[in-house]
Amino acid sequence: MKGIYGMKIEIIQEISNNLKLKEEIVTTILTLLASGNTVHFLARYRKEQIGGVDEEIIRKINDRYQYDVQLLERKTTVKSRIDELGMLSPQLAHSIDACLKIVQVEQLYEPYKTKKVTKAKKAIDGGLAPLADAILAFGNTPLETIATAFCNDIFPTVPEVLENVGYLIAQKVSENLNIRDGILRHHWRFALLSSTAKKKAFELDPEKIYENYYEFSQQLPKLAHHQVLALNRAEKQKIVTLKIQADEQKIQAYLESQIILKNSHPYQEFMVAVLSDALKRLILPSIHREIRTELTQAAQTQAIELFGHNVYQLLMQKPLEKQIILGFDPAFRTGCKLAVVNSVGTLSEISVIYPHMPQQKAAAAEATLLKLYQTHHFTIIAIGNGTASRESEQFIANWIQKNELPIQYTRVSEAGASVYSASKIAIDEFPTLSVEQRSAISIARRLLDPLAELVKIDPKALGVGQYQHDLSQVELSKQLGITVDNAVNNAGVDINFASAALLQYVSGLNKSTAKNIIAYRDEHGRFSQRKSLLEVKGFGKKAYEQAAGFLRIIEGKNTLDNTAIHPESYKAATGILAALGSDVTEIGSQILHDKIQEKNISPDLFNIDKYTLSGILDAFRNPLRSERDKYSAPALKQNITTLDDLYIDLELEGVVRNITDFGVFIDIGLKNDGFAHVSKLSKTFVSHPANIVSIGDIKTVYIENIHREKGKVELTLLKREVKL
Repeated sequence: MKGIYGMKIEIIQEISNNLKLKEEIVTTILTLLASGNTVHFLARYRKEQIGGVDEEIIRKINDRYQYDVQLLERKTTVKSRIDELGMLSPQLAHSIDACLKIVQVEQLYEPYKTKKVTKAKKAIDGGLAPLADAILAFGNTPLETIATAFCNDIFPTVPEVLENVGYLIAQKVSENLNIRDGILRHHWRFALLSSTAKKKAFELDPEKIYENYYEFSQQLPKLAHHQVLALNRAEKQKIVTLKIQADEQKIQAYLESQIILKNSHPYQEFMVAVLSDALKRLILPSIHREIRTELTQAAQTQAIELFGHNVYQLLMQKPLEKQIILGFDPAFRTGCKLAVVNSVGTLSEISVIYPHMPQQKAAAAEATLLKLYQTHHFTIIAIGNGTASRESEQFIANWIQKNELPIQYTRVSEAGASVYSASKIAIDEFPTLSVEQRSAISIARRLLDPLAELVKIDPKALGVGQYQHDLSQVELSKQLGITVDNAVNNAGVDINFASAALLQYVSGLNKSTAKNIIAYRDEHGRFSQRKSLLEVKGFGKKAYEQAAGFLRIIEGKNTLDNTAIHPESYKAATGILAALGSDVTEIGSQILHDKIQEKNISPDLFNIDKYTLSGILDAFRNPLRSERDKYSAPALKQNITTLDDLYIDLELEGVVRNITDFGVFIDIGLKNDGFAHVSKLSKTFVSHPANIVSIGDIKTVYIENIHREKGKVELTLLKREVKL
């Protein structure tokens, strides 16, 4: 059944039931998306129409609908192809129709994909289908007697007839969805996934990365997602053999109870053998593939979501506004590249120094730094955390102390800097500079405004995931695209300083319109009002509707252009200000805040809904509020920590750099980040580290253990209790 825009009503009803939303809300959301509206525009400016749901629910509705449409189409295709083979029985068609997942459809289709004639197909072609039905009816005619009637040129003897009809019955049994579900449920409750080391495991895994999995066994429901991904990788590298272990005797007994109608039947011995063949040759291999696929998909989904979560927090780190920053890209032989950027990220000067081996021109390096400081008065130095970062940090700390300068420094992750430096975006920005010089600029800018700089880099290169190379790259790219999209639109964009790389993620924009905005800005100067966007080439009314509320104009002609209020609501906003006895000059002031508290404004007076009124009043109270305000600013320092400075129980401040399923990597100023296991994050149970820490958080940590030979440190967020 189809509804508006050809939408399938039965799928909408299912989504409505699962998400506990009215059918008309689901239909409206899908209709609005199909009409060219973006997720962010709907979530912010069409709340009344969509029942006030957020971006996550909108995407769930759309993703679920698209998946179910694909599932329906796949069922139709598979049934058609099996029917072309002359093997689509009513039972098989029913089983395919009852599938809730594409993977289940594929498992049922698997035996029919091969170009080779299957044993069951050979039996059908040999005229044994009626015999199979007769046997499964469990009549009283002796088996050999009814089999004799089916002897022919293809199967001339009774044993051949029984052998081949057994293959056909096994195929039919394996396609029974109720039986498959029963066996699958048994596996999910009781089966184990085990791994054993192969003979060459020690040769292939010299660093014993997979040592925990050389002899490993765990119940399926208790497998952690990161264990599944690690086991898959170890199997792929031919280090271990994986096997799903289940009680086959119990499963065989269950199978017999479902098919053999009563004990001591004349066909019982024959059917027990047939069912054993069906179980071992068809059902278990198929179910084990399905389980491995589901385990992997669940683990990948979790890892991709965590990757997106980490990237979002990295992008949303609080910017260091109104700072002049020196970017410091460390190196030994080729020298440390320096780049000074001003408070809006414009390059002021570049240089190079050689304070380390083999040149060791420390005095000249200090003089160059001092001259740069006297010229530009930078207040912060951003040091890349790559090669020579420890030595560079020591050099900078000593230089600051020696000259008694009011400068702080911090280490900045270089992840992705080399990717950006060699990219077309970087070449277009700085065509005359070298890759290393561009890298220094990127290091400085990602401290000044992480979001504006990091959107230029493929999120997969940002170094905040786990097992990312084992994940579906299509799904990973999709999720990270959504993550960047969320970050940009939740933060808002200053249209007069944003790059094309940033603008393309704004609601309603794309690469083409983003470039056109930059071209218009280059030709006409800064935008003074939002409505000037309509003069940009290719920027129609629809793009303006979708994008305007997410683009800010600071110090423009209209104060409302620097708020999240959509232009379509300016008339209402102006009317509300008048009703409050105020005007735009009071926006963001305590005076207006107090007036809003004192007076009850009805949305009906201004022909708007309650959600729009709430958004307008929020913008009046705090027009410059950004979601980035709730995240930590970078940790700045003037001294340095070495491994020799550390001892057990030492208290330090560290910055969360990466979050995984099993713990958190925290930068405490060493070459390698320290690691805090999930069990060391809280005195109470923590289901996942991401529930209590965020990328960029500054945390008080304590040294739990030191592995000096490996340069690794174990951390804890729990202070040891001293008993008196």
